[in-house]
Amino acid sequence: MHRKIPKFTPRWSTLAAARHAAEHGWIGSDALAEIGAEKRDDEHGPTKVDAPGAEPMASRPTIVVDESGAAP
Repeated sequence: MHRKIPKFTPRWSTLAAARHAAEHGWIGSDALAEIGAEKRDDEHGPTKVDAPGAEPMASRPTIVVDESGAAP
C-alpha cells in the first residue's frame, strides 16, 4: 500500500527566518543584506558571468535540411 506524503511547505521564507534570528541576536544584522541577495539570486537567477579563460563562441552558420531530411 502506498501512502501519499504531503509536500513540505516552509512557514517562513529564508529571509523572514534570518530577520527573526537577527532580532534575537542569533546572527548579525549585517548578514541580512547577503541573505537577501542570495534569495534574489534563487528567485531570479544570478547575474551571468563568463567562465574564466573562456572565449565567447563565434556564431555558426545555419544548417538547412531539405524535405527528405538530407543535409546538403
